[in-house]
Amino acid sequence: MPRRAQNRVLRVRLIEQSPLGLQFLLSLLRKDSSIRIVGIQDLKGQHEKGTPLAPVIIVDSCGLPLPLSECLRQLRATHVEAKYLILDHELPREELLRLLWIKIDGFLPYNHVAYSLLPALHALAEGDIWIPRDVLREYVQRGQELRRNDSSGLNTMTHRESEIVELVKRRLSNKEIADILRIRESTVKFHLSNAYSKLQIGSRQDVIKSGQQYHPMGLLPHIVPLRDS
Repeated sequence: MPRRAQNRVLRVRLIEQSPLGLQFLLSLLRKDSSIRIVGIQDLKGQHEKGTPLAPVIIVDSCGLPLPLSECLRQLRATHVEAKYLILDHELPREELLRLLWIKIDGFLPYNHVAYSLLPALHALAEGDIWIPRDVLREYVQRGQELRRNDSSGLNTMTHRESEIVELVKRRLSNKEIADILRIRESTVKFHLSNAYSKLQIGSRQDVIKSGQQYHPMGLLPHIVPLRDS
């Protein structure tokens, strides 16, 4: 568990659809006197003096009225500095890797919440990533291996086009890609059109089906010492 400086307040917001789940999370959060449970509007305010911790938004994926990626996109539009901890059932490795691509900061399966929620919140507030060690390791290794992959067709693409092609391969929508890269959706379409021409293909389905793989190292999150969730 990260060291906690005295007199530092950690603001936490809950996105939870289940009344029972909400009460359970609240009971855990109230065990930590440094945590203040706030409303969504309170996250917009300035940090209190002497408490420069990033606020953390806990999102329970089950029961969301929107896809998780869209929910995060809307939250980030007004809460840029917040960190996002996702709660869900146990997920396969590929799905956890996809969550990293849409820029979550931490993930907890439900059966870990009781004993890992508080340390995970403090780790995120301090700038760490709370993802299983082996998933983070694979995330980095894939990037290094794919970066070394050489293909004459892909060599002609710009760095931005390569980034977008890789995200298309991971079945992300143009809107999700625009959110990840912080560009306009129309810009994504423009770069995709150029990439299609260079790869001599006609659609995003051709990109997904192709065996060509690229990894934009610039999209890797800041990796801190690996930790198990």
